Amino acid sequence: MSNTKLYIFIFAHQDDESALYFEIEEAAKKNSIIKIFYLTRDSFKKNSIRNSESENVLKKIGVERDSIFFIGDELEIQDGSLAFYLSECIFNIKKKIGNYKLPTKIYVHAWEGGHQDHDAAHFVGLMLATELNLLASTYQFPIYRRSDSRFIYFKLFDLLDKKNQVLLRKIPVLKRIKYMYFLFHYPSQWRTWLGLLPFYFLHYVINGNQIIQKINPMSYKKKPHNGLLLYEFRDFFKYSTLKKEIKLYEYKKLSVL
Repeated sequence: MSNTKLYIFIFAHQDDESALYFEIEEAAKKNSIIKIFYLTRDSFKKNSIRNSESENVLKKIGVERDSIFFIGDELEIQDGSLAFYLSECIFNIKKKIGNYKLPTKIYVHAWEGGHQDHDAAHFVGLMLATELNLLASTYQFPIYRRSDSRFIYFKLFDLLDKKNQVLLRKIPVLKRIKYMYFLFHYPSQWRTWLGLLPFYFLHYVINGNQIIQKINPMSYKKKPHNGLLLYEFRDFFKYSTLKKEIKLYEYKKLSVL
């Protein structure tokens, strides 16, 4: 057990694991402990279905059910509202991690402005890494953000900050085919996947890399990019609201010190 490591994956939603299949599967193949956290829940009718969809895919890449934690269920955090539960999520994750004294890696969403829950999850992961003194082994992964194109309003798997250390791992061809097949395992989200699938396929066929990056502890201090973020453009959420909740969290932390 001397080589055992702890791998912590923090996802805003069920199906976000699709951005990290290769990294999760590689961790599962090692002599390691895996803990996967989902921070939001869907509507009551869909939620158990979405949980099962992610559980089934994760099982196919070697993750046991007892390694998966649906914090969004426990805290009743609805999809889209993660920004209002930052402290609760960090506390809950720390509680479930326990007192592991192991080499640990944390993976969390990039600060990219694609979905408000993704950006909120980024902050949760960053604060967790800061409190556990794990910034040096914490990585962010991109999914989607607003595109500059006049014809397609979103862009997949593109890191905004290319100056910080980017790690590319080539995914073997057979695994790419398997992962593309997995993308059809989320039927409850077919509307979302209808738009994303072509771009996922292009990524696997043309690029074929698992993309992660060392987290920048200062990124959240400014807006991910100029102009409207994707969730602002789609009128889902305001960046100013997320910024306000982050400042409130920081104020609470300072008042405790």
